[in-house]
Amino acid sequence: DLYLRGLSHVLRDSEQDIDQAITLLEESAALDSTFMPTQAYLARAYGNKASIYRPNDPQWEEKGFAAVQKALMLDADAPEAHYAQAIMLWRPSHGFASLEALSELRRALAARPNFDEAWHQHGFILTHLRHLDAGLRDLEKALQVNPAHTLARFRISPIKVYQQKFEEAITELNRVPREAFPAQWTYQRAWALISLGRLEEADRVVAEALQGNPIDQGGVLHAARAMLRARNRDRNGAEADIAEAIRAGRSFLHFHHTAYTIGAVYAALGDLDKAQEWIESAAKDGFPNYAFFETDIHLVRLRTVPRFRAFLSKLRQEWEHIPGELE
Repeated sequence: DLYLRGLSHVLRDSEQDIDQAITLLEESAALDSTFMPTQAYLARAYGNKASIYRPNDPQWEEKGFAAVQKALMLDADAPEAHYAQAIMLWRPSHGFASLEALSELRRALAARPNFDEAWHQHGFILTHLRHLDAGLRDLEKALQVNPAHTLARFRISPIKVYQQKFEEAITELNRVPREAFPAQWTYQRAWALISLGRLEEADRVVAEALQGNPIDQGGVLHAARAMLRARNRDRNGAEADIAEAIRAGRSFLHFHHTAYTIGAVYAALGDLDKAQEWIESAAKDGFPNYAFFETDIHLVRLRTVPRFRAFLSKLRQEWEHIPGELE
């Protein structure tokens, strides 16, 4: 009972849900330390606590890796254990080990083809590597197995943004509660609105979110507001928000989205050298999504620069084919 109640919270990414999951799963483990699924999902809960909310508190990542090792010791072939291993590998501290994480997820799916959460995570990683169609197919498989998988449904919206289908991105977000992933839900909505030129509406979305969440985990909200200020020709305000986004966001799992946004802001401001530096930073930090960079309306000016075109060509060569994956 404790395990199942914990599982109902661990698959959501609000901090309240993660904390509730940790409490319940730790109680489950205290009653039976040999029940492997509890250890695997404890690893996910600890890992997400570390990467999404408390990256500067090392205890959570340490607990996550310890829980993975316990799960693998209990059953080295268990799909849940390899899924948890993938979660712990795909993070800043391990350089977003995408190839290794995808390999672990393929192993989990080979053992359990209807493992919805492994399909979700597999698709999530692929979309960061520019494989948008393949990633979307994986997310749809997760939803076929579990139509109530809120995070898998949420991930469809960023794909639509990467495809420059901004109205569709907003439609997809309307099908998912903000609480599923508060900061990213708001950021994706604001970015779609900015991309559509609906700046006043985007400004209201960001202002409301920052009022309720001034900490701004990952810095994405300040980065989005920096673009709003850049579009309103307020360079000083944009640069102040960039500084705050960097201060608030460093070390968080999704800081690569902040880095991309800062690059787009500098492109809008006409500082193309800094724009490229930040796009390159995003790519090195888990987001080498060259298909997005090649079509993004916010990077039009940057794509006129030979150095940036060479960078995109290099990314394409590195990530166009992923060993073990079928496009």
